[in-house]
Amino acid sequence: MTIRTLPAAAPGGASQIERWLDRGHADQLAGHPEKAAVAFRRVLERDPANFDALQLLGLAQIQSGRAEDGILWLRRAIAVRPADAAVHNNLGNALLSLGRRLEAIEALAAASRLEPGNPTPAVNLANAQLELGQKDAALATLSAVLGRVPRHVEANVSLGLALRAAGRTEAARAALERALALEPRHPRALAQHGLVCIDLGDVSAAYESLRAARAVAPPALQAWTLLLAAQVGLESAEWSDWTAACAAIGGAAAADPGSEAIDPLRAMLFPADDAALYAVTRQFARRTIAPGAVRPQTPARRREDPRIRLAYLSPDFGDHPVMRLLAPVLETHDRNRFTVTAYGWGKGAGTPHRERIRAGVDRFVDLEGLSDTEAAGLMRRDDIDLAIDLAGYTRDARPRLLLERIAPVQAGWLGYPGTLGTHGLDYLIADDVSIPATAAGYFSEQIVRVPGTFLPYDPAIRVDPAPARATYGLPEDGVVLACFAQTRKLNPILFDAWMAALAAAPSAVLWLSTSEVAAIDNLRRAAEARGVPGERLHFVPRAPDQSTYLARYALADLVLDTYPYGSHSTAMDVLWAGSPLLALAGPSMASRVSSSVLLAAGLADLVAHGLEAYGRTLQDLVRDPPKLAALRVAVTEARSRSPLFDLPRFTAHLEAAYTAMHQTALAGHSPASFSIAAADRRERSTGALDSDP
Repeated sequence: MTIRTLPAAAPGGASQIERWLDRGHADQLAGHPEKAAVAFRRVLERDPANFDALQLLGLAQIQSGRAEDGILWLRRAIAVRPADAAVHNNLGNALLSLGRRLEAIEALAAASRLEPGNPTPAVNLANAQLELGQKDAALATLSAVLGRVPRHVEANVSLGLALRAAGRTEAARAALERALALEPRHPRALAQHGLVCIDLGDVSAAYESLRAARAVAPPALQAWTLLLAAQVGLESAEWSDWTAACAAIGGAAAADPGSEAIDPLRAMLFPADDAALYAVTRQFARRTIAPGAVRPQTPARRREDPRIRLAYLSPDFGDHPVMRLLAPVLETHDRNRFTVTAYGWGKGAGTPHRERIRAGVDRFVDLEGLSDTEAAGLMRRDDIDLAIDLAGYTRDARPRLLLERIAPVQAGWLGYPGTLGTHGLDYLIADDVSIPATAAGYFSEQIVRVPGTFLPYDPAIRVDPAPARATYGLPEDGVVLACFAQTRKLNPILFDAWMAALAAAPSAVLWLSTSEVAAIDNLRRAAEARGVPGERLHFVPRAPDQSTYLARYALADLVLDTYPYGSHSTAMDVLWAGSPLLALAGPSMASRVSSSVLLAAGLADLVAHGLEAYGRTLQDLVRDPPKLAALRVAVTEARSRSPLFDLPRFTAHLEAAYTAMHQTALAGHSPASFSIAAADRRERSTGALDSDP
């Protein structure tokens, strides 16, 4: 936002209007926009077309948090002086703050045309284009700016963002390093450099940049840079920012609307309940994807072909945990009732996993290279009945497609354990445990609950015989506790409980999966600090394939779930491999999914409620090897006795949910939460549902 300097008073003394303008301008520069607005209104009472008063009052309203009013005053100023580039620029920035990106682009393009020698409007235009998903347009705008002013810091920072969005990560890093060479303490450049370094796997450089960003960040960037630094710290078990990051998420609901939005997927790594995550997500949605105008919902319609046209959307149609869960469902769908299209983008082309997805659907459409607007138009022309988003806010997701209303009914499922926080989805498919009725108010979607758990599993997956413990350097005697989750899911409160259990059973060991030297050193130091010798922690690199990964679980007496971001597909893997999993049910969807899996398997004794209960249960089990052996038998029995791995039954429930959503739309009713009634085992449901209480 640019507040221009007013011209000096005319010779012979200032008029009353000039004195009010000067007073308001001084109050505005001093950070008192409400007082400034009073002075500017006095000017306009006498001179309604006073350009300076109109544009300064618009800025004062924006500074006071009344952006909508401010926009109206800025438009009146433009009507008086349409060739003023600065007002068009301020208008564009105000529109951008409200998510009205198309209007913002129009205003910023006008500012750039009116003042081509000024790079600021063009950089703002590129940022708006990038927010709208117009990566190529943003790159072209920035290339033009840097062709004229190669040492422009903000243009290089924005170029880094645009290149990262386009998947050109090395080039993005180079652009951000050019910006930092010009201004080493630029907080946004430092933070974005850290994010690019994460993408490139350079965790130490990422952590260094993000800690530096946090040290110089202004108030609007404080929580954002703190969360980024803390999250990167988790990658190597560096927990010095943990406590402060937890507090930052808790205060997100009261955050200044102008603060940089926290990525909700990152926030899930820290203890936060559904209410706090809802606040984080709504702010993130407003700042990153919210449109200026809502596209009207396309009405559902009946066709001669009664089959429901079902579409799945994902960037992960490749070697990805979500796809290993989804592929067997695609192959099991009833083609007499559904036609199935997959719309994919991102990595995975040419891999066996992508080919399995292609073979499991009626049609596969590659959206790579299409803008969000182009992709949405293509899908609307395909006349889909029901679109299922599998990505939410995960990496490479395209939530703006959902805001374009690509289908009469849009639902989220499987790949993202949370709300979109805006109106892009009508429904979210879950279960009674992952989203209980008491939590439904913290989701922008209507909740559809399927019986048991909302996770499917492929019963054709093969589990190889377990090797000897000595293969991995594990002791033959003594309890082996295992957690093969990514290091970022570990944290000090979880580690406290694990180390207390090792202290209670001196022959027990903890088996973790990482080959990162920094993570191994930090975890061993953390163990020593809690009175446990570091050599009681054993480490193994990531498994090279799924069969090796599953076979390792058989060597563990007990697998430890993570918290607050718990196991999802991993929980299914552990039970399928025949191992018991101890879970901690938490206050968010991400922390309750593993509990839904265990309860669906009839293993309620392995679900703890609260950290104290989790620690107590873990210590009791680690001291009682016979009980651990009995739990392994119970898990083996659950594989065949519970409906957890009954894929036809699961798919029938899912299809019943899809049918009910479609029928609601055909009847012209608004989406409403409902629950699917459990079908008899291996009996295809026809769509029976129970209404929510």
